[in-house]
Amino acid sequence: MSSPIDLVTGEAGQGLLVTPVKKSLIRALRATFTSMYPNTKIANMNIDMEYPYLEEKYPGIWVRFSPSTIKASGLDPTRQTDDEIFGVWYFEGTVSLTILALSSKERDLISDGFIEAYAFGSLMPSASVFASTLQSSNLVNMSLQSDVLTAGGQTESVGVPWDDDKLAYQDSYSFEVVGQVRSRVQSGVVFTNLSEVQIGSTLTNVTGAPDNSFPDDGNGTWY
Repeated sequence: MSSPIDLVTGEAGQGLLVTPVKKSLIRALRATFTSMYPNTKIANMNIDMEYPYLEEKYPGIWVRFSPSTIKASGLDPTRQTDDEIFGVWYFEGTVSLTILALSSKERDLISDGFIEAYAFGSLMPSASVFASTLQSSNLVNMSLQSDVLTAGGQTESVGVPWDDDKLAYQDSYSFEVVGQVRSRVQSGVVFTNLSEVQIGSTLTNVTGAPDNSFPDDGNGTWY
């Protein structure tokens, strides 16, 4: 895992943890199932964090992520460099993928393609784009627990969002991820060590000169 100094800060306004994890997985899956994918029926299929409600979104993969642990990284999560100071937190969570198709064949082909990319991405050049896209993500620092992939089982059900009588085919898989996130700070800020801090107060009148006289509020003299 990257050192705290090398942690990416993600994209402003695009979330710190949950959304970046989903987006990173979506990018990796889309990079796997591109137009160059051997099977044209599932090449460039819909892969999104939103459930597909339209027929043109099938087949596809629905991506979800649920954090299970979010905690400060180490005894002191604060990190400081020459020009910035930031906090680092550690996270664990479960990624869930739901494969949706209108035929058993399409569902099974997608499942096989994902299993190949997940299990053998570090060994097979044809599948390595999945792992490399995650490792080079500029959204979040995250690692897969790639030695275990939990299958949720295949199902068939009658009814899709646009047709109550149409048969839908599903499959699901989940796996664990770990990572670190860091806070964002304004760049170019220079921090110096202070040898002494003195705290005092001065009441200034409208002319800008110090005013050492305090009005009597009926409760005695105050300083």
